[in-house]
Amino acid sequence: MAGLREYTVVLVVLFVIPTAVLGALPFQCYGCTGRYTDDCISNKDIVNCTRGQDTCMMEVINFKSSLQMRYTKMCTTRSACQQAKSRYSKGCHNAEGAICVTCCNTARCNVRPDPTYGPDWVRLSRRSAGVHVSPGGAVVMTVLTVLAMHLVFH
Repeated sequence: MAGLREYTVVLVVLFVIPTAVLGALPFQCYGCTGRYTDDCISNKDIVNCTRGQDTCMMEVINFKSSLQMRYTKMCTTRSACQQAKSRYSKGCHNAEGAICVTCCNTARCNVRPDPTYGPDWVRLSRRSAGVHVSPGGAVVMTVLTVLAMHLVFH
């Protein structure tokens, strides 16, 4: 029975504990307003969403036929984002005053507008867009994996 006990401990360490720990972390989105899509992708622009906010949203307003855009990124609820998307995205085209809304529901997914809106909606700045990964989840998984390996092989 010692083998079954060790196997159970390994399962708990590898699956139950990470799920509980990572599930307790707040849902995060990028939150800011800028003139380019990558004005708001640094770690300082990551915001913790409040309880019930399960969706990241990006709203793009075209002020002068893609010569002047405003990108607003935020946390919201799925229903509020879908309502905004259905209200505005019908007029989502390269014209003055057009508004496009992108909704997504994975952490920090509101980096770029929906690619189906076309290239005119994705104005990158002169800076290169880097990938910003929060190290918290990776550290937790590494520690738990090392602990599980120690339990299995000792």
